[in-house]
Amino acid sequence: MSAYHGAVEWETPSAAGLGRADLHMHTNLGDGLMSPASLVRAATLRRLTVIAVTDHDHVEGARRVEDQLAEQGSPVRMITGVEVSTRHGHLIGLFVTKAPKPLRPAQESIDAIKEQGGLVVVPHPLGRLVPSLSRRRIDTLLAAGYQIDAVETYNPSPANAAQRAAVRSANQKWGLAEIGASDAHFWQRGRCSR
Repeated sequence: MSAYHGAVEWETPSAAGLGRADLHMHTNLGDGLMSPASLVRAATLRRLTVIAVTDHDHVEGARRVEDQLAEQGSPVRMITGVEVSTRHGHLIGLFVTKAPKPLRPAQESIDAIKEQGGLVVVPHPLGRLVPSLSRRRIDTLLAAGYQIDAVETYNPSPANAAQRAAVRSANQKWGLAEIGASDAHFWQRGRCSR
């Protein structure tokens, strides 16, 4: 993990070295405070290799960021994502083209993400400050055969900080890929913040 909160090491297919990725970020087209242009400038300045824009329940912010990446000539690669508000807590869909309908059961949201060929990530799991999937809900989904691809084990926001050890412990059983992400809603003093 680098000094940049939420950045994780990422093997890039075009380079033999490692890169830095942030797979959970928000724009001001959702509940964030960063414009797409500001987000691109900040990601470029921080030398991120890959970002995923995951506004709540829509992909318009991701589309605008993609336009800004091209306009600014940034080397940052982008994944279109969405943070879906389900009845059971938030889910992130990566590599999606459209947002699943909000406020549906988590199972339906997982199906909608998978139908697009997307990856399912559980953000800020077990959190109590924002809508998050509980350990029991994740256990139930996995036992029923729903494919969850990754779990966010590092998120600097208060929504996740108190649960990091519990999530890592639970993931010993789940065996999911682990990501760290900023859940950035704004930039402050050179790092991501919620």
